[in-house]
Amino acid sequence: MTKTPRIIFKSKYFYGYNNPDNIAKKNLPKEEYYKEQLTQNILNMTDYYSDKEKRVVNMISYYMGSRQEENVNMVLENGKYATEKDVKKLEKDFIKAIENSNLWQGILSFDNDWLNQKIEIKELEQLIAKEVLPKFLKKCGFEDMKKMRYCFSLHGNTDNIHIHLAFVELAPNYKNRDGKLMYRRKGQFTEEEKNFIKNETLIAIERKTLVTPKIMELNQDIEHLKTFFNPKEKNFILKDSKNLLMEEKMFQLGLLVQQYRGIKESKKVKYGSIKNNKLGKEIKLLTKDIKESLFQDKTSELYHKQLEVKESLKKLNDLYQKLNEDNHIETKVKNNELILTKEKYIDNYIMNAIINHALFRTNQVQNVVKTKDTKERITLDDLLQEVAFQNSKKFSQTNYKVQILNNYFYNSDRKSRYRLNYEMQRAVKHINNEMEQSAKDFHELFENDSPKKTSINI
Repeated sequence: MTKTPRIIFKSKYFYGYNNPDNIAKKNLPKEEYYKEQLTQNILNMTDYYSDKEKRVVNMISYYMGSRQEENVNMVLENGKYATEKDVKKLEKDFIKAIENSNLWQGILSFDNDWLNQKIEIKELEQLIAKEVLPKFLKKCGFEDMKKMRYCFSLHGNTDNIHIHLAFVELAPNYKNRDGKLMYRRKGQFTEEEKNFIKNETLIAIERKTLVTPKIMELNQDIEHLKTFFNPKEKNFILKDSKNLLMEEKMFQLGLLVQQYRGIKESKKVKYGSIKNNKLGKEIKLLTKDIKESLFQDKTSELYHKQLEVKESLKKLNDLYQKLNEDNHIETKVKNNELILTKEKYIDNYIMNAIINHALFRTNQVQNVVKTKDTKERITLDDLLQEVAFQNSKKFSQTNYKVQILNNYFYNSDRKSRYRLNYEMQRAVKHINNEMEQSAKDFHELFENDSPKKTSINI
């Protein structure tokens, strides 16, 4: 059995006086008549919208104690009721705007039983004013909300509670194909635009009971996933220095980022701000490669946490799909703005973590490793040189440091890799012991050179 739509949207438009598609402008007698009719239409519209007799009943009781007498049944862009003075100003703005702007009007009609169970009228008005209509206007191609004027009124004088809405452009605010701002020439809304306002209104109303719990579940999964890329957390995955191949990629990425932004620059790097020049593309490609490598292990906790996030996204997507199907909205929910925003946020967070950790590790390797008991530092060259020295009696290799890296990165023998890991760890321990002993000897040198204490009898 087909369900009755919970929200219906209908619209109409009137061409602006100077709109090239305005047929009346081509005929002088009709031209003046058209201007008069359009002006009168606006005056009639504001009278009809603000008619007290059509006010939704429970809204009257809700505002009985707080509503001032001069307020009328018309909500403005800020979500507040208009005064008589506000209405006059609105009329003046609309009449001036239609010289160039089209006048758009629409009706959102609701299933009363469903609406009364889901939301209070006051809350609905705020959502329409501050959330639904701005998003809808953006969807229609309008760039700056400050260059728009809109208003709406809730009426309850029919079998269905409904919203009358209207809007105009105060200045050129529609971006054409060349990227230039102009007045929107087209009056008719596309099916995608019509579906969008129904979809946004539906989700806004259902948010408390259905959407919010799913979003909260998704946010929790995202926050857990983020801990793997937060250096302050115990499960920070990027500090796995045992994976030398990953360490090498991090070092290469760090060098590229240093080159991109300058070595002396100390601020964090934002992945989304990196330019698409040759160096920028190289950075992005390597960052993506590191990210893919991190999620390859299907047995890892990180991999399974990523699956949980994807499942939460799917649940939210399925909910949107069901809401749209119940309301006969034919739109691709996979393009839902909230889901795309969440996916982009996760991706950017991981990319930013990788880039900045790579930069940190590169700076650390170049300066580099602090021991627990001293501020002295070990360089990567020191580390490789120590391993080379330890093995110099076994091999007569002129450049053993290069051989070390070649053995690890190109040798498929796991035993050889394990031995190299052991040797690197032993080298670090050996250097640290030497540094601690040097610090101790240095301290004793000063102790031996200090004057002996003598006692003086008074």
